[in-house]
Amino acid sequence: MPNRFRKIVRAIPTGLLKQKTRLSKNRKIIFKGFLKVMIVVLLLFFWSRLTEPVTYHITEGALTYKLEQGWPGGQIQFSLGPAGMLYLSTHKTPVNLEMNLVLASDLADNQSLAKTWEEGVAKFKPDAIHAFYDFLWNRFIWVALIGLALGVIVTNGGDHWVRRLLKNALYRGPLALVLLAGIFLGVTYLTLDRTPEARFTGLAKDLPTVIEAVKKMGSNYPVGKNVFRNVIDGLENVSAQVDRQSIVTTSGPRTRILVISDIHDNIWGMRQANDILSGSLGPFSAVIITGDITNFGRAEEANLFADRLKAKKVPVYLVGGNHEDLSAIETFRSLGYTVLQGQTIKIDDLSLVGESDPLATSYLIDSDQAALISASDDFALLWASFEDQPQVIAVHDIRQAEGVIELAKKQNQPLTVIFGHDHLASVKKDQSVNLIGGGTGGASGFDEIGRKPDTPYTYQILDFSRGPAPILLSVTTLSFEGLTGTSTATYTPIN
Repeated sequence: MPNRFRKIVRAIPTGLLKQKTRLSKNRKIIFKGFLKVMIVVLLLFFWSRLTEPVTYHITEGALTYKLEQGWPGGQIQFSLGPAGMLYLSTHKTPVNLEMNLVLASDLADNQSLAKTWEEGVAKFKPDAIHAFYDFLWNRFIWVALIGLALGVIVTNGGDHWVRRLLKNALYRGPLALVLLAGIFLGVTYLTLDRTPEARFTGLAKDLPTVIEAVKKMGSNYPVGKNVFRNVIDGLENVSAQVDRQSIVTTSGPRTRILVISDIHDNIWGMRQANDILSGSLGPFSAVIITGDITNFGRAEEANLFADRLKAKKVPVYLVGGNHEDLSAIETFRSLGYTVLQGQTIKIDDLSLVGESDPLATSYLIDSDQAALISASDDFALLWASFEDQPQVIAVHDIRQAEGVIELAKKQNQPLTVIFGHDHLASVKKDQSVNLIGGGTGGASGFDEIGRKPDTPYTYQILDFSRGPAPILLSVTTLSFEGLTGTSTATYTPIN
């Protein structure tokens, strides 16, 4: 047999073997490529599940949470429905948390959410914070699956690629992802702002930015593991308070009034009042003080308050309380405050009339019941004598206004009554009459700070519409728990 022929015969098995090897390698490449494509598809699926919105059935209605990538991110975005959005800049990582609460009373207008709410027994949670923890726990599951998928994708070829695939998928990928997640959470915690910047958009921009006021006064939110619990509880509360239809139908120019009451010569309360007046909650059209700014009725106390409250160009209207006396009242007048004593005052489109306490010019302090009854009768006659009854009255003791309140209710006349004396902040509606209790900006005097540090100091912000028939739109109550406690703000729309 010729040598050439023998070489050809011998080369046939070798060629077949090489061809078989090449086919085997090609099949492996194709299989690995197909596997990675499938893993990429799964990765996209896991990512979509990680970022998809989740709706919970809670007591107040339907609550939806959603994570979304953002740059620079770091916000909690809270929907106020037709009223707009509230944005809180809480951290420095590129992820936003979006929240949307639809109240049970509004679910009829959203059939898809109503169906989710009715069928959401498996996702029922008593409140927003329990729903939030459930949402986070279920996000961890998809994060783990994303780690497995990434581990498979980064696997290289080679003789032992199956072994490396399992090692990367079950060990290296998840470990790297856990490390990155740890860095992410660490940065989030270290950059967490307990008094975050708040920004409203839409019609909600007319709401008072109370968080900025709290920040300026140096009152901190509770720190540590309960930060998000407090933020979410607060947002849930805000949503429950906001009457969206009221905001939608009454948007436009506002007359904003700051109500201060019962400071009782408390320097800390004076500082708080000034911080509100000069802070981001303005501009204010006026300040109304419903008495007991002094504790002993002395001129020195009146001078101290006027020195601390830097009203600048904002007019201040005052009714004296039972803790004032003639020297304090005269001092307030000399300092430019308008002491209300039966005359009508115009604040933008509002008409205001006020009466001081019967003891405001006396050295006596204990309230005189007979004098209050007589003052109530006289005030009712005065109010009825006006051709156009004032929309707002200010008194120190609510008993001074009882006669006017009954007349307004009988005539179905819109009326807002601002009062103090009882140290209880309150917002009530009695037929056509709104009753606004200013509470106290100083408890029972400066000497009470040490004995009762948790007594809440309160201030009211009133928003009125403008026009020929102005009405009270909303009341925001700022409450500060003594010197070291937490601070809260309650927004109450008036229908």
